[in-house]
Amino acid sequence: MPGGSDALQAALDEADAAEQAKQVAETAQAAAEQAQLDAANALASDERAKAEQAQKEAQTAQDSLITAQEDLAVAEKALVDTLALGGGNTDALQAEVDRREVALQAANDKATQAQSDSQAAIAATEAQMKIAQDTLKVATDAAAAAQIKNTPESEKTGAQSINVGASVANLPDFVVTTRDFEIGKDNVIARADTASNNLLPKVGVNISGAGDKALSDGFMSHDDSTSI
Repeated sequence: MPGGSDALQAALDEADAAEQAKQVAETAQAAAEQAQLDAANALASDERAKAEQAQKEAQTAQDSLITAQEDLAVAEKALVDTLALGGGNTDALQAEVDRREVALQAANDKATQAQSDSQAAIAATEAQMKIAQDTLKVATDAAAAAQIKNTPESEKTGAQSINVGASVANLPDFVVTTRDFEIGKDNVIARADTASNNLLPKVGVNISGAGDKALSDGFMSHDDSTSI
């Protein structure tokens, strides 16, 4: 029996180590998902700043265009007035009109480009925000799935009946029904110690895992084995 108890303890230790490794992996996965989310949010913030700057530049270009239009109108009026009076330096006035037409065209080109840049920046911001939102959804869904996975399927209470055949040891069978036992998320402690008056140890038995099978009544069945 002592050898069986040692084997059981070794199995329990191995299960604990596996659970700890699983928790470490889940923690690392959560950290990686958070890092992805942080990176996506940072990029979205950068794109938003670029879009705001592009909008400011577009507004400045638009203001410059309006000013250029007004300047050209003033120069054209001065030329028209001078021609009407039949005097003055019309060549100089015409040159000023030509110069302001060139300035107006340049301002118009700049405003058009600034508007295009602003629209592109806004589109890039929206795309990056969509990525950040999708990344957040993935992380949220993963956290929810992990919560569901780690939540017991139901509150497990009740009684257990132990029947240990001991005929090979020339002893009567060890039989007991008890409500005094520990139960976890996917395992239960079989009270073989109580049934055998402490000749046997408590035995950890898996009640949920890879062997789970859905029953027609909505409950789950699980086949497993252990040794002591």
